[in-house]
Amino acid sequence: MSLIRSKHAQDSTILWVFGENVEKLATADNSIKVSVIVPVYNVEQYLRECMDSILAQTLREIEIICVDDGSTDGSLAILQEYAAKDERVQILTQANAGAGAARNKGLAVARGEYLSFLDGDDFFDKRMLAIAYAKARKAAADIAIYKNRKYDNSTGKYSKTKYQFEKYVPKRSFTYKDISKYIFNIFYNWTWNKLFRREFIESNNIKFQEVFRTNDLFFTCVAFVQAKSIVFINKVLMSYRVGIRSSQTTNDEHPLDFLKAFDALQYHLVSCGVYEAVKQSYINWLLSGCMANLHSQEGKDGYKLVYSAIKEVLSQNSINNCGISYFYDLNHYYSMQNLLGGNIAEVKFESDKTHRIVNCLFFKIRRRIYV
Repeated sequence: MSLIRSKHAQDSTILWVFGENVEKLATADNSIKVSVIVPVYNVEQYLRECMDSILAQTLREIEIICVDDGSTDGSLAILQEYAAKDERVQILTQANAGAGAARNKGLAVARGEYLSFLDGDDFFDKRMLAIAYAKARKAAADIAIYKNRKYDNSTGKYSKTKYQFEKYVPKRSFTYKDISKYIFNIFYNWTWNKLFRREFIESNNIKFQEVFRTNDLFFTCVAFVQAKSIVFINKVLMSYRVGIRSSQTTNDEHPLDFLKAFDALQYHLVSCGVYEAVKQSYINWLLSGCMANLHSQEGKDGYKLVYSAIKEVLSQNSINNCGISYFYDLNHYYSMQNLLGGNIAEVKFESDKTHRIVNCLFFKIRRRIYV
């Protein structure tokens, strides 16, 4: 049995979790503008910076639901320190099941008007929630999206995140129909640079896939095509940490989870009758995801497994039948042609670094020839 901590006993908001069943005792609280849900797994080194930046938010009417996903380091103890200091912090615990399951557990007890899903190793501008909430409320938006930047933990340097096709984003509120060719490619499938209206998420029964990797792709992309109103905020409001190894960066441990995510998304899009409208965006995002996950593999077995799996998936989707103009990234296009041309996974992995350098130069030469 685990306790979700709250000091608001007079408002009957103390929640108990028995086993794996979560019961929401308080379904609405108009005083809570944003529910911040943070899955936490072995991030003790970065967790204080994350929590400090959440508690420093200028929007004070928030609840912070931290879900410890079976951490084996000092993460849970750190959360307990913060819960003792600030009554807005609640803690849920579960056996290790991944961030998707943790986010769903937090979603089940959230009471805020909007939802913010953040990661325990990132940190945030103190104005982030205030700006996003105000923009979302003004537009009555189901989703508000804002910009982010990378923080390289190994160098201490920041870099901008590129938003390809940003020029196509309407200045006003919009739906996927306004940018159907690029809806998945512009905004990525991260949840931590977005606010979601809770009633919208619950009424459409949108939940996270309970896989260890890419658990946010289905949730975010389904929300994109279901939303009646989306707004984009052209401000950098959060920093996400790279250059570390955590539950969020271990692609080699669950190498095929990303394909499960894309398969579930495609099935949903077809079932809802919107697949043809967003097919080009989906295919390009699938190809991008395949290439990124292939090159992130650190072990030979995982590399070969992913290589074979994506070769099959790309063939099943008849991607090779699409003309070159169908693709947004020519490097990905040529990588796909190379991959579908034969089984060279062993050779590619053995000389991985050299291969990637040569491949990059090769693609640049071919691009100059074909463009």
